[in-house]
Amino acid sequence: MLPLFAEMITYLADDHFIKITNTDDFPQLSEETRDILKNYGLPGKEGITQDIVTTGQLSWYKPHLVEIGYLKYKDLGPRYCIDLENNERVVYIKENGEISPVNSSLRKFLECKYAITWYYQTIEFPEKYGEFYENDNHIKYGKVFRELLDKVEPGIERFPYWEFQIIEKELGVN
Repeated sequence: MLPLFAEMITYLADDHFIKITNTDDFPQLSEETRDILKNYGLPGKEGITQDIVTTGQLSWYKPHLVEIGYLKYKDLGPRYCIDLENNERVVYIKENGEISPVNSSLRKFLECKYAITWYYQTIEFPEKYGEFYENDNHIKYGKVFRELLDKVEPGIERFPYWEFQIIEKELGVN
């Protein structure tokens, strides 16, 4: 069972969440999404996983895409947006402009971030199933990784952003 959303954000405190200050300028976003952005925020700098970094301000990337941040390590590179034309799913916009779905909602995105951080801190880093590269242990780790993300976002394989990370883990490309 997953902890409460507020507990997840507290767990991710090392990511230095920054509250979004201009949510009122985006009434197109649902009340839940604006509440998450305004009261909890988004990571302001790198955490354990390759992830989003926010400046604390939303902006329009395109008329239906609200930019919420960018990929760390690539300042002004690939963007993360909320897609208003697709029920506020979170999308990743690659450098070539291709749009790839990340999660069905901002809440699911942050829940997946929590799940991955929890996975690394309690499963993989302590080598719960043995050394990652020995005795095909990466297969065990990959299975747990997939099951965990699928609990958060059922049908996780529909989201290439996560599926790619899962496949890498299953293949032992850590």
